[in-house]
Amino acid sequence: MAKIVCVEDEEGIREDIVETLELAGHEVFYAENGQQGLEAILREKPDLVISDITMPVMDGLALLS
Repeated sequence: MAKIVCVEDEEGIREDIVETLELAGHEVFYAENGQQGLEAILREKPDLVISDITMPVMDGLALLS
């Protein structure tokens, strides 16, 4: 299965996404803002990144640009 990084600042939404993906058999790493997301991407080299757009510290557009 895929290695996925989920970047979402809303805890409940993040937990739902991570749980759903893990139940589907994926290896999931998560971050609470864009800066943490960037660190996770560089560390984990994921197959897929799922990111919110509006987040503190670094937003999703800055993260993915």
